[in-house]
Amino acid sequence: MKKKQNLLFAVLVVVTVIALSMALTPKEIQNDLFYDLKLGNLILQNGINLKDPFCFIPLNYTYPHWGFDVIVALIYNQFSFRGIYYFVMILFAVILLLVYKTSNRMNENNKIISFILLFLISNFLRPGITARSQILSYLLFIIQIYFLESFVKTKNKKYLFFLPLLSLLLANIHGTIWVFQFILFLPYIAEHICYLIGKKKKIKIKVSSNKLYIEDVSHLKKLYPFLLICFVVGLFTPSFGIACTYFIKIINTNTISILLEHQPTVLVNNLLYLIFLMFLLLLFILTKTKIRVRDFLMICGLVLMTLFSVRHILLFACIGLLFVGRYLSDLVKEESEATCFILYSYITRPLVILFLCSLLFLVGFKNYKVNGQKEYFSK
Repeated sequence: MKKKQNLLFAVLVVVTVIALSMALTPKEIQNDLFYDLKLGNLILQNGINLKDPFCFIPLNYTYPHWGFDVIVALIYNQFSFRGIYYFVMILFAVILLLVYKTSNRMNENNKIISFILLFLISNFLRPGITARSQILSYLLFIIQIYFLESFVKTKNKKYLFFLPLLSLLLANIHGTIWVFQFILFLPYIAEHICYLIGKKKKIKIKVSSNKLYIEDVSHLKKLYPFLLICFVVGLFTPSFGIACTYFIKIINTNTISILLEHQPTVLVNNLLYLIFLMFLLLLFILTKTKIRVRDFLMICGLVLMTLFSVRHILLFACIGLLFVGRYLSDLVKEESEATCFILYSYITRPLVILFLCSLLFLVGFKNYKVNGQKEYFSK
């Protein structure tokens, strides 16, 4: 019976992912793609000479996302803008599947919470679902969190061996934000340090009436050598080491005045995000459920980053909400664990699954048809 329920729910998840990717992937491309295609074709025709004749920003621009440029150029040369459109749609679907899988890994396989996160994260990510290198970065960051959480949970070192590969891919696909992967390591390092201090001095960290707690993360010491390896392999780009320095160079230019996404977030202009932050604050204050140190630091750190730059809201959407989801899962488990089981049993009835799948497919297909009537770019 349980196996049948899991199979039916898996079908629902797959249909949901397909419907969301069809409904939310915009057909109209952003201006950056024209630049990416031009540079990608230049590299395909002349190789990598580290000279960029197309950049208008006063910066020694040396292919921080050359890998993505080549990928989209190859797709465009074969399938035109239609190929780019479907490429983004497929990537979005893969991201959502990884969100669901990672969420299940983090919240003890609470499928209901993971299912709800699909809708929440997909809607927050909507501005970033386009043919830009960021979409591959989100994918790699989610995979990074999956491997880190899998290692913490299972203590199996094999998951750490994938991290250097992710670092190498990120440095060449989107070197601009290569340094962000190390920011995502920080909450894990901080929790390990807190664990060591508590173990040595035999003390418990008490913040806001025992709101925070620390797991046994003694095995996180195995992570440190892989951090060094991730840094070393990230140096191997066409312009050796550009991923290490490019972010520092670009923030010292006038990009804030040129690019809207680099500007600080004005919360009154982002009402949905403001309402969510208020809800999150009230949730932490009014509930007694404890939160892991790394989860608290990850959520707070990413929220702080969003205040400095509006583009980081998308990073919070694909990473921070996974940790919010785990807190919600712990809250439900503590307050009413049976609720999710009852809801799961109702949803996994064949007729309910059939109805939900039909509804989701119709909505997704309808939005897909509406998008199909639009142009690929504004004239």
